[in-house]
Amino acid sequence: MPEFGKNSRQITDRQEITDLLLVAQLYRWILSYAPVDSENVVSHTTELVGMDGEANSLTVSSEVKYSGIEPGESIVFRAQSGGINIRFESSIIQVGGNVLTMRLFSDCRIKFPESVTVNQLRGAVRVNFMNLASIPVTYFTEEGS
Repeated sequence: MPEFGKNSRQITDRQEITDLLLVAQLYRWILSYAPVDSENVVSHTTELVGMDGEANSLTVSSEVKYSGIEPGESIVFRAQSGGINIRFESSIIQVGGNVLTMRLFSDCRIKFPESVTVNQLRGAVRVNFMNLASIPVTYFTEEGS
């Protein structure tokens, strides 16, 4: 896993990416997205609503489908929650079938990202508790508990 900086790294392991995106989905992180090769860069918001590992795809809300971005065109997605910021590139997957049915289908499928860049926005120290024989803990209770 290559290091990009003190508080930044790129994840390429598929399971790690899946775990990170599951957290984003579970806690309903708001994703912003913008086309990569656009003269007028305007970001919009969407939400991650599903993942399909077998189909190698993610499902996002329909805003992406109706934004004028063509299937196959690169899109940058970003999300931030607390002190973590993630960024990845993807593209819309062309869905075949009846045009009317595709318009009625509310969600949009995008390709599963090959890598995700994670930035830790706050200073933090990571400790491996597996190497410690004992961990000191202070326990506070309310009176009467």
